Amino acid sequence: MRISSFSGQKFAVAEINNKQAEIARLQAQISSGKQLQRPSDAPAKVAETENLDA
Repeated sequence: MRISSFSGQKFAVAEINNKQAEIARLQAQISSGKQLQRPSDAPAKVAETENLDA
């Protein structure tokens, strides 16, 4: 299957954006010292933590 240059560029830009988002997430983890920034990062771990408090 042939991929047009526009499709290839679109895919490359999407991948770059995904990687930039991942880098930003990791930088936030490093700077805050916290593994989880929001509950949606690991719902199972959040539920586990809430059960410990009860």
